[in-house]
Amino acid sequence: MLNTFMAYLDQFRAVAGTIAACFLFCRHAAPRREHYWRQLAVYGGLCLAMGFVYVPLEQLMARMPTILYGASTVVYWLLFAGLVVITVERCYELGPCNALFRCLLGCTLESMVTTVIRYLVVMMWLPDLPQTAPVLYILLCLALYVGMYYAGYYTAARSMQQGSDVLAENTGTLVMYALLYLSFLLIMYSTNGITEWLVPMLQTDSAQNTGYDLIRYFCVGIRYLFCTAMFVFQHFVYEVNYLQRERDLVTQTIKERSAQYEFSQENIEFIRRKCHDLKRQLRALELADESERETVLEETRKAAEFYDATVHTGHEVLDTLLTEKNLLCANRGIRLSCAVSAKEMGKIGTVDLYTMLSNALDNAIEAVEQVSEPGMKTIRFSLQTKGNMLHIEVENYYAGTIQMRDGVPQTSKADTANHGIGVKSIRTLARRYGGDIAISAEDQIFLLQIAIPML
Repeated sequence: MLNTFMAYLDQFRAVAGTIAACFLFCRHAAPRREHYWRQLAVYGGLCLAMGFVYVPLEQLMARMPTILYGASTVVYWLLFAGLVVITVERCYELGPCNALFRCLLGCTLESMVTTVIRYLVVMMWLPDLPQTAPVLYILLCLALYVGMYYAGYYTAARSMQQGSDVLAENTGTLVMYALLYLSFLLIMYSTNGITEWLVPMLQTDSAQNTGYDLIRYFCVGIRYLFCTAMFVFQHFVYEVNYLQRERDLVTQTIKERSAQYEFSQENIEFIRRKCHDLKRQLRALELADESERETVLEETRKAAEFYDATVHTGHEVLDTLLTEKNLLCANRGIRLSCAVSAKEMGKIGTVDLYTMLSNALDNAIEAVEQVSEPGMKTIRFSLQTKGNMLHIEVENYYAGTIQMRDGVPQTSKADTANHGIGVKSIRTLARRYGGDIAISAEDQIFLLQIAIPML
């Protein structure tokens, strides 16, 4: 009875430890998907069930021929590894490549713990410990997991930044990391087969213990060194890719500054042109007779009102941003209506506020430009406080259809690496301050809603 309980406990230790280690490297690096806890319960439960089923299934597979038994075991745990990757991808906003990357980190960390517990402590040093002192064995397992996971978190996981997808999501990267993951699993199962199956089968008497113990130690050492090397390599890949990402951001910032200069030049030319138009209309007023003067005066007044792009909200960041976007919209024949009743932005940083609202309005302007009907070239911007919440809405028309995935619209552009990240950036910033976003796209009207606590 105790042996059966310890067998199930060992499976729970390995499965729960694997999931916890994989999630450890997602905690800071990726936002959670919608219905996170439900997804975790469903897919995490499937992982645990698959681990528990292996205990009685192994007894059935042990009756098979040796080669078939080994092959069946490898296939079973390869399927389990695939389920772990799916669990990570369904719980966090990660593509397949980045999910594989973090699962490989988690599996190497858990395998290091298992190597110490299963092979050094139980198999070689204290083989009777689980049966003679199960409570001590459980406490030892907990201590090793907490200590080694904390070391893994301190050295690698805590440095992973929010939204840091370090790998490009493409077929080549996916195949490479799938093969890397497969090679890792095969090394683990090979050393496992040698230490737990081959050595006991060849060992016939106690006189040969020393030689076979050396084989066991060699396999355990190879296993641990391989896990350590894989962990260090993965962390190195992250650091290199993160630095590359930072360099790309600097390059992008330079490009944006160049675009901002061009935009300023465009606005200057636009204002000059409108001033010229107003001067011409004023000249027409001087020459018009009484019957025409009122008509020309009304046209001049409407033109001045429409092209008066300066926005005054009482908040410096909002004034700067909305004036800039209003000028851009006026130059492109888009009407931007603003309703701002909040002057305090709570704990939101200036750069984050500007980035979030700028992304939202840029997306709206880009969508409205694709609309052919002049009367639909409008954008509604609203910012107000309701209780202790800051509510932001950006509403615009759009052409064509919008495909949604996990509550985020998918880009229609070919360059998916650089486009379509605006909404994800907005959501990341909103969640940084304890808020979230909601998106609807119906009847050619796109509505982005942002809610952030003020406190």
